[in-house]
Amino acid sequence: MSFTIFIFYDSTDEGFFTKIKSQMNSSLRKGQWSIITKDTQFGDIENNILNSMGSCNLLILLLSPDFMDDFYWKEAYKAHYAALKQRMIGVYCRACDYIEEDVLKDITIIPEVAITNTEKNDNVFLNVYTSIKMKVIEIIESNKEENVKEQYEKKIMKEIEKAIEGRDINRIKELHIGLNEFYVQIDDYINNIIEYWDN
Repeated sequence: MSFTIFIFYDSTDEGFFTKIKSQMNSSLRKGQWSIITKDTQFGDIENNILNSMGSCNLLILLLSPDFMDDFYWKEAYKAHYAALKQRMIGVYCRACDYIEEDVLKDITIIPEVAITNTEKNDNVFLNVYTSIKMKVIEIIESNKEENVKEQYEKKIMKEIEKAIEGRDINRIKELHIGLNEFYVQIDDYINNIIEYWDN
C-alpha cells in the first residue's frame, strides 16, 4: 500500500503544487506515494477535506495569503488536530502571517523564507521535496515502532492474565517491570529518530 499524502492548497497556488509534485514524480511512479487534493475527489468539498485529513498519512499545507483565508482547512484541521500535528508540514509559498494561526504553531514550516514563483527556484523545490521525504521516513519508522509496541503489549497482557489466574504475584511484578523498561526503550528510540531528523 502506498503512502498517502494530502496536499491542501488554494487554486491561486496551483503553480507551487505543480512544482512540488514534479519533484515527487519518482516516488509516485514507483507507487511508493500517492497524492490526493481537494480537487481530485467528487462530492461535498467540506466532507472530502475532513475525510482526507482523517485518512492521509501526511498532510501538506501550501501557505499563502489566499490559503490562510480559506475557511475549510481551519475547521477540518481543528477536527483532526491531535492526530495530525505530528504528521504534517507547511510549505511557505507566498508571504503571509501564518505565525498568528495557533493551529500552525506546532508544525514544521519549510522553507524559512517564502518561495518566490520564478523559474530559478528548482533548488528550493528540491529542498522542499527532501524535507517531505524525511518526514515520510520519520512517520513510517514511527508507525513500525508503534506496531512492535502494540504486539508486545498484547503478548504481555496475555502473560499478565495468566499470572493473575494463577495468583502468581512475583510473575506479575516481573512482567510489570519488563513492560516499563520496554516503554523506556521505545521512547528513547523514537526520540533519537526525531532528534536525528531535526538536525
